[in-house]
Amino acid sequence: MCSKVARQSYYEVLGLDAPPKDRREIKKAYSKQLKLTRPEEDPEGFMRLRDAHDQALNMLAYAAQEAAYVAEEEAVQAEAIPSVTFADMVDDDTQEEGPSAYATGRTQSLDAPAPDAEIESPTSYAIGATPSLDAPVQSRAEPPPPPLNQDILDILNTPAKRNDRGNWNQLFQKARALDIDDYVDFENLLLHRILEIHGFYEENNPHFDEPQKMPKLFSAPITASLFKTMSWDQVGKFNNHQAYRIEWLERRMGLRLNQPVQQPMDTSSESGGMSLQWLWGFLLIAFVFAKFVQFIANAA
Repeated sequence: MCSKVARQSYYEVLGLDAPPKDRREIKKAYSKQLKLTRPEEDPEGFMRLRDAHDQALNMLAYAAQEAAYVAEEEAVQAEAIPSVTFADMVDDDTQEEGPSAYATGRTQSLDAPAPDAEIESPTSYAIGATPSLDAPVQSRAEPPPPPLNQDILDILNTPAKRNDRGNWNQLFQKARALDIDDYVDFENLLLHRILEIHGFYEENNPHFDEPQKMPKLFSAPITASLFKTMSWDQVGKFNNHQAYRIEWLERRMGLRLNQPVQQPMDTSSESGGMSLQWLWGFLLIAFVFAKFVQFIANAA
C-alpha cells in the first residue's frame, strides 16, 4: 500500500494546492518548507523537498518555452496573411459586367466618376502598419545580477583559489547572509557554474558519458566538502533532471562514496570555532577532575 507521501505531487510537497505560477511562488513555498524540513533531522524529507523544488522549476521553464513557441507560431502565421480589400476580391471580368452584376448594394450610374484607385503598400498587412524606423526604441530595465555570481566566477576561474578552503568559507559566509530567496538562487547558480566549468554543457564532449576520465579540477577534500555543504550528497536519485546532474558531477569530480565523510565548509568565524573547542575541552577536564575527586572521597 502506497503511503500518503508517495502519492503527493511535487507542488503538494512544497505545501501548495496547485502548480505554482512563477519562480517567486516556488521560492516562497520552498523557503517555508525548508524551515520545517532540515537535512540533518529528516534526510528523506529533505530529498523529497529538493526534488519537488527542482521539478517545479523545470515545469515552469517548460511552460514558458511552450508559450514562447506558440506565440512565435501565431506571429509567423499573422505575417503570412496580407490584408485583402474588396477590390481584390472582384476580378476584372466581373467589374466590366456593370452595376446589375450584384443584387446587393446601391446601383451606380454609368456616368458616375470612377473612384480613385486604392494604392496598396506591399508592406500593408493585417497586423497593422509597418512601424517607422525613426520610432523611439523603448529601453528595458536590465535584470539584477545573480547573487554572488562574480564571487563564484573569481574562485572557479582561478586554480589556486578553487582549491583553497578559505576562499570557499568566505563565499559561504556571504551566502548565509542572503535572504532565503536569494540563497535559493545562489544554490542553483553555484551548481550551474560548477557543471559549466566541468564541461557538462559542452556540445560534442567526447568524454561526456565517461566524465571520470576527464582531468580533475578540484582536490578530493574540497570536492567532498562542497557536496556536504550544499547537501548534494542527499539529493534523491529519482531519475529526474537534478539527480542526473548531481550523479554526473559525482563521477566527473571523482567523488568516492566510500571515503570518510568530510566536514562541511565552515560558515562561521574562526574565532567562534576556536572558542567552542576550548569550551568543550574545559568541560571534559572538569568532568575528569570531578570523577577523580569522587574516587578519592570513596576510597577514604
